Amino acid sequence: MSTDSLAVNAPVSSIDKPSAPHIISERALDATTFFLADVADGLGPFLVIDLTSRRHWSATDAGSAMSMLLLGTVLSQTFTGAWIDRTHYKRQAISFAALAVALASIAVYFAPTKEIVFGLQAITGVAVTIFPPAIAAISLGIVGRKRLPARAGRNEACFHAGNVTAAGLAIGASWLWGTVGIFYGVAAMAVASAISAQLIRESDIDHQLARGADSDGDTSSIVPIRAILRDPRILWFAAAVVLFHFANAAMLPLVGQKVGHQSPDTASTLMAICIIVAQITMVPVAILASRAAVQSRRRVFLVGFFVLPIRGLLYTLTDSPFGSLPTRFLTAWGLAFSASWPCWSWRT
Repeated sequence: MSTDSLAVNAPVSSIDKPSAPHIISERALDATTFFLADVADGLGPFLVIDLTSRRHWSATDAGSAMSMLLLGTVLSQTFTGAWIDRTHYKRQAISFAALAVALASIAVYFAPTKEIVFGLQAITGVAVTIFPPAIAAISLGIVGRKRLPARAGRNEACFHAGNVTAAGLAIGASWLWGTVGIFYGVAAMAVASAISAQLIRESDIDHQLARGADSDGDTSSIVPIRAILRDPRILWFAAAVVLFHFANAAMLPLVGQKVGHQSPDTASTLMAICIIVAQITMVPVAILASRAAVQSRRRVFLVGFFVLPIRGLLYTLTDSPFGSLPTRFLTAWGLAFSASWPCWSWRT
């Protein structure tokens, strides 16, 4: 759901979903967010480890590959969000993007040149921009605005549970088949998420409600993009989120680079353990954050933002891969609290 779909000053009674969603759709949404956990960020630090350990790329080249994913994301996410906001093919968009990530994940392992790796990363970066707005819009369209904070917390809990499962599978896959098993694992999770998205019942999604309307067919409460760009509260909020992601996004890949150079034989396993520690912590914290956001969203964000600089400082204190585990635990708290952004409202 893009930012031009926010509604303001709508009474609670008019923004609730008028009928209870079918249980199949909610469980299918759970499954979709669970399987997207290993897809939404592409290969992430595992790609950095593969490039530095198996292909012996320099840290600069590996960082450039990750930058291409971020470049594709930054250049496309505004347009993707606006399209998701208007289309009624949100489920199909998730499935198509997930299959694109699946194909790109397998292709990047066998890519013969750096240019092809960079291109595949850019394609992945464009594809993953579909998932956050589509999941947020479908969630709002199914449960309504009053239940959205709880639904967003559930989405995050399922997402982090999926990350734990994916990281555990990555450990097993790397032991059995080597690094290539991780690439195929991401592809398998992508296919599963594509199937799960199609199990969400189209009739349970109110597409007008999903983009901020008060009720089906009433679009008068949908705020145009021009009004949003003139609201300083939205601009300050956007700046805070962008700065947070600028500071946060590179940290784990940088750890992956260091681990890949220091322990190439066990790098994938060590990185998976780091992810498992963080994601297990995030499951209960995400639920806690969604409940706390109902009372004060600003305080929830401040907790997440406050943890980030502490995390960055702690990473500099040790070169040991195992020494980063307590830092990952602390990071989980910050990320999970900050992940309550779908619950955010400029009225709070």
